[in-house]
Amino acid sequence: MNWLEDHEAAVSSLICCGGGFIALAWSTVNPGLNPSRFYASGVAGLFGAGAIATAIKGLKEEERSIIKRDTADEIFTIYQAAEVQTVQNILFPLSPMPTPPGGMNTYYQMEFNQLPSELDYYNWDGLADEASGILVGGNSGSAKTSLGAGFIVGKLTAVTPAEVIVLDIHQRKNIIWKQMGFPRVESDVETIYQIMCWLIQEIERRKQEDGHPLIVCLDEINDTLSELEQLDIVKPLPGKEKRRNTFIYAIRKLSNARKFDICLLGFMQSHNTEAIGIDGKFRNNFLLVLCGASARGEIQNIWKHDDPRFLHIKNTAYPVVISGSNPLQIAEHPTHKHHTKYKKKGNAPANLIQPRFLDKSSIPIYGVEEQSQDFEEDYPTRQPSNLEPQLPRFNFQKAPEKPKTNPVINGVEFFLPEILEILELAKDNGELSIRQAYKSGAGQRLKLTSESTLLVFEKFVEARLGRIEHRQIGGAVQIIFIPS
Repeated sequence: MNWLEDHEAAVSSLICCGGGFIALAWSTVNPGLNPSRFYASGVAGLFGAGAIATAIKGLKEEERSIIKRDTADEIFTIYQAAEVQTVQNILFPLSPMPTPPGGMNTYYQMEFNQLPSELDYYNWDGLADEASGILVGGNSGSAKTSLGAGFIVGKLTAVTPAEVIVLDIHQRKNIIWKQMGFPRVESDVETIYQIMCWLIQEIERRKQEDGHPLIVCLDEINDTLSELEQLDIVKPLPGKEKRRNTFIYAIRKLSNARKFDICLLGFMQSHNTEAIGIDGKFRNNFLLVLCGASARGEIQNIWKHDDPRFLHIKNTAYPVVISGSNPLQIAEHPTHKHHTKYKKKGNAPANLIQPRFLDKSSIPIYGVEEQSQDFEEDYPTRQPSNLEPQLPRFNFQKAPEKPKTNPVINGVEFFLPEILEILELAKDNGELSIRQAYKSGAGQRLKLTSESTLLVFEKFVEARLGRIEHRQIGGAVQIIFIPS
């Protein structure tokens, strides 16, 4: 019976073939057209179809039996190998290998598409090597000027001093240029345009001969473009030349001028470089340092909202993101990371790095109606020539001044001697509040504010000249400097 069950399909096929053969023989022995021959032919066809069907079924069953046998053999082989490995592990145990620190955590973080809880911040020490040109973007109050003037320029000149010029149409509002001792600040829009034209020629000249390091701090790019556009309307240049187009061309050319020892440090009001005429091609030439709302706008559609980096940028008072020529990365604000609350009017900076200025000047002094405030004494106002209004004018008559030696107390250098007058005032009074300091004669000459006065007090503490005390007077806290 077992044999019959195993070969059921084959027996059925043989029976169908035999029945079909008998029916075919029956139809053969009945010649002519008669019902018997017709019936015999039909029966023969049915038996033939049955034989084919049972043969196919037999082939399928045989295929399944072969698969079962092969699978069983493979499982048995794996089982045997597992048994052998188990015996080997018992007889010859492997030396335990410690799991790398954080290895399992990293695995599960990768498995669930999460990032490590420890954030990777940009290393500011590589700034001088990585930046061909630098664009600092940020809304008003995001401390972008403090970052550039009080930190980036200091980093760029830490090893090699450089000639530094500031082009800022709002320089009277940005007192940090004067506080940090920048030697030349130009605010006249036509003078700024002429200097940018000179920089285009200087790059071409330096392709043939070398020059000393030069850093151009171009602040308020958006507003400068608007001023030039208006100037093109009210005072157009001859031909079809537009000051705005030349200005944008100069920025693009300066984006790759580091090889000629010229570095552009530009300041814009958002992360959108197209607003200043810089498309994606030139955008990646710059190291973008984006602050405040510009940092948040840059990552808005890139990082997920539960990403630790996104949450850090969202919840930090003064966030910074690095982009452009470098991969997108978060950074700590060098001068404002200690503040936990954002103020639109600005918080006092810290960790400022004093730039090292080169005692050379190669950029011409252009004859314009309004000279820069910082150069009125050194370069008297002259009437520009009607024949050659665009030519640079050099002052060859005045001998170069000897570099001034700044006072150094306990290893701390004071770049403005007037600051020591505030120290003397504090010694005379026994103590000095911030309000008394910036209302004093020296404070008025230095144009101090409450924030900058606090920096002066911190400078005194750094030089071990006294201490700062916070006093609760009524509902306000008063900051007092007490000299030692």
